[in-house]
Amino acid sequence: MSRLYIANCTKQNQMIYYRLDFNNRGEPEKNARFQPAKQQEIPPGRQIILGGDFHPTQIEDIVQQLVPYGLIGVTDVPRQKKVAPFVFNVDKPVPADIMRNVSHINSEVQIEEGKLRRQKAAIAVNDLVTQRVAAEFLNQGVTDEPTQNLSLAIEQEEQSENGEKRIAEGFKVSAAAPGKPAGRGARRKRS
Repeated sequence: MSRLYIANCTKQNQMIYYRLDFNNRGEPEKNARFQPAKQQEIPPGRQIILGGDFHPTQIEDIVQQLVPYGLIGVTDVPRQKKVAPFVFNVDKPVPADIMRNVSHINSEVQIEEGKLRRQKAAIAVNDLVTQRVAAEFLNQGVTDEPTQNLSLAIEQEEQSENGEKRIAEGFKVSAAAPGKPAGRGARRKRS
């Protein structure tokens, strides 16, 4: 029998839901689909022993159930490239330095994802403004094309209660930018 340690590397309380599809002898449990999922809460920055003593087959099954929700093993941490809310280890607690490392990587990944989202928002807003101005020009009988030299800036108006730094960055959106549609009805290339 083994124990499954799961660490919460996020800044929120997390609830783990899992099923026991195998019994303590590692055999498939016939009535498992009729049983409700088990659950266990993990506070932020903490770890728990999930359930109790499990057969290795049960641990394997639980890990496979939780992988789609970001569970990675202690041995997978050096290859982590995306947000991993949970880290597991079998028969030994997840080391504190691993938990700190994963939390740090998660923060870096989320900062980069936020920057990419703001860039995409600037492009989308630019497209909407350009289309709206062009439509208004048509309504007013103006034959000139609206300028393509727009600068957009996104700024966080209030600082959050967590004391995070303000976001103050600007993006220049140009008609000649790569991936920009060539004209009306043009499709963007997918990368």
